[in-house]
Amino acid sequence: MMATSLKLAWRNVQRNKRRTLITASAIVVGVTMMIIVNGIITGLLDRTIANSVELETGHIKVYPHGYYEKSDLLPTDMYINQYPQVANVVDSVKDVLATTPRIKAGGILQTGDDSTRVIINGIDPEGDSKVRNLEKRIVEGEYFTDNNQSIMVGSMLADRIDIEVHSEVFLNSIASDGEPVSRQCEVTAIFETGFSSYDSSMVFIPLEQAQSLLKVRSGDVTEIVVMIDNPEHISDVAASISSVLQEYDYEVLRWEQLSPELAQFAEMERSMSYLFLSIVIIVAVIGILNTMLMAVYERVKEIGVMAAFGYKRQNIISLFVLEGLIIGIIGALAGCIVGVGLIHYFSTVGITFTGADVVEFMEPHIYPRLSVVDVVFPCIFAVGVALVAALYPAYKASAVEPVEALRHV
Repeated sequence: MMATSLKLAWRNVQRNKRRTLITASAIVVGVTMMIIVNGIITGLLDRTIANSVELETGHIKVYPHGYYEKSDLLPTDMYINQYPQVANVVDSVKDVLATTPRIKAGGILQTGDDSTRVIINGIDPEGDSKVRNLEKRIVEGEYFTDNNQSIMVGSMLADRIDIEVHSEVFLNSIASDGEPVSRQCEVTAIFETGFSSYDSSMVFIPLEQAQSLLKVRSGDVTEIVVMIDNPEHISDVAASISSVLQEYDYEVLRWEQLSPELAQFAEMERSMSYLFLSIVIIVAVIGILNTMLMAVYERVKEIGVMAAFGYKRQNIISLFVLEGLIIGIIGALAGCIVGVGLIHYFSTVGITFTGADVVEFMEPHIYPRLSVVDVVFPCIFAVGVALVAALYPAYKASAVEPVEALRHV
């Protein structure tokens, strides 16, 4: 009986091509828009989070206890002691790819009569290249060499105080003992990330130079940055790191905790996606309900004849549900093809967003990206919506009395 119902349903779908096209078009538009929105949001969030993780937070950071609460002040009197030992313990945790130490402090960069506030980053050049890879972002000069007095500055910072590669500058700060300190450095490289907040305030010096400037012991740093193999397991990896570092009493924080504004932005974007999805659902359901109810009223005679020939209510219901299923599958597949095609195009040419600098580390030119879920879910969901929307018209059709229906013959 099911095979017969399926054949009848397919024949009915083909018989009224205009009605089928109208019903399916609502699903096509819905699925297409869902895939496009998913692709844009996925591409936007992936790149923004990746930039934040690479340039600043890492996937996980290890801090001295209590440091994070004061991190905005960049304190110079709180350190992870003997960081090589701590880093070795962290490296032993499953899924940890790389660790690198850093020292951060506030300072003033001075050249001639010009000066500006900066954030001093003391880094291990070799270790940091596995995480941040500033070398690929250098637009002038060279990455750290054997020159222990070298400094790298951002392009906007260099323009603001008019410095070039090989310029002599003074780096001033407050040491760990509270005394003001200053050191002459040579600008060996100018980097550009494309993010104004970063390129206008960050300076980088070798870790040993930062320890010497700030009067910090050679084994001490303010943070250890951790990169992991699978970001989806970040909570488990962070918990494992916390467990192996219990005896050290250090803080272990994930990127979401280190950058709550970005985490909130990501949540807001996903909420907008769900809101858009709800609108698509309402539009699709209304469209399918309307056209299939029209089909019921147009086919009263047909329904009466089917009932007269022994079709039961459940047979009539299954027939209309199968029609909805077929239309849903046709619309979902067409929408999938159109949506994936458009995303493939935009993933090549990109989409430009104005005002991207409102969100830190968000690029103005976004390249949409799709995961398997971003494609499969809208298609399955659309078919499900078509089935649900077909239930009421199917019930209405099954409720038609044969005697009353046959009067229309």
